[in-house]
Amino acid sequence: TARSIVFQRKRADHPEYLPPLSPLYEPLSYPLFYPRGGRGWGQNVVSETGYKITQMWWYRQQALRLPYMHLCGRLFNEWAINMYCRLEDERLACIRADQMQRRMAQRAQLCEVVQNETSSAAVSKKVFLPASVVGSPRHLRRLRTDALELARRKGCPTWFITVTTNPYWPEIVAQLAPGQTAADRPDVVCRVF
Repeated sequence: TARSIVFQRKRADHPEYLPPLSPLYEPLSYPLFYPRGGRGWGQNVVSETGYKITQMWWYRQQALRLPYMHLCGRLFNEWAINMYCRLEDERLACIRADQMQRRMAQRAQLCEVVQNETSSAAVSKKVFLPASVVGSPRHLRRLRTDALELARRKGCPTWFITVTTNPYWPEIVAQLAPGQTAADRPDVVCRVF
């Protein structure tokens, strides 16, 4: 994938690829955040009490408990975006695996296959994103339906209100280290907002 890490061992003929969901992905991508080495989140990480640790919980703990992460400025922003992409990769992989396990051909697809005489292999490889995936066609259809139903019940909207934040609010400025701007601390801006 686009975020895979490629490395080549000494005396090896071919490069090796490290997938984004590997526990070695974070330390190799962001060595400043792992000054003593170690592993990042992996699918088999468990807590001290024996519970499986989710990706979201792991990243939240990293962002809130490691003070040096916030001193890295834009690198922290890049890390947060990259970890969110890893989270989405795992979610989409789970959806894909779930649909492959319980693949059921829909009537419309079967009619299309019969009419167009296309191979059944082309139909079985489609993955349908549920409405829980933000931005998917089903999610957008649900939002559109909700908006139209609200307009039908309550009438057309009178006001369109937007809310913004001021990066110079005292609550934000008090949390910034010397030389930092509000853009370097999205966690603080989101909490204050």
